[in-house]
Parts: sequence; C-alpha cells; structure tokens
Amino acid sequence: PRTLEVLDVSGNNLKEFGLQLPLLKELYLSRNQLKTLPGAAPIPNLVSLSVRRNKLNSFSKEEFESFRRMELLDASDNNFICSCEFLSFIHREAGIAQVL
Repeated sequence: PRTLEVLDVSGNNLKEFGLQLPLLKELYLSRNQLKTLPGAAPIPNLVSLSVRRNKLNSFSKEEFESFRRMELLDASDNNFICSCEFLSFIHREAGIAQVL
C-alpha cells in the first residue's frame, strides 16, 4: 500500500527497486543484486536505507542529493571503488548523520 512506512525486502535477489511509496521512511534492501541505489523520487520521505551486501561499487553526487531526508545509510559489504573525495562528500555534503 502507498501508506507503507517500513519495508524489508532483503534477500530477494532483486536487481532493481522502483516502487512508488511516498510515505516510506525505512527501506531494507540488503542481500540483493542491486548495482545502483533506488531512485529517490518515488520515496521522498526516506530516512533510513540499508543496501548492504549488494553489488554496488559507487554512488553519484546526484543520487545522494536526491535523498533529502536521509539520516542513516548502511551500504556496508559492497565492493566500493572508494576515494577520499567520495568519503568527504558522503559526510559533508550529503547531510547523512550516520553512514555504515
């Protein structure tokens, strides 16, 4: 339902996520096959996102900026191509309080 606030679809072998859930606050997508973050437009109120143990290797600045309310991001156990600039952006510009 569109009024859903918490959704856990971990461990479902998902390759993408594209549901329209305007009131969703927490989304758990761990242990899937995602290569990119889900789009922010269909989930504008998202506060917490878990994408650990997927196939992510980077995020773009635009992807982060679109999640305006994000406070917690768990993206651990992915094979990131990491740089100092990438880490600096996550902590400074994205406004995310906690990154795991």
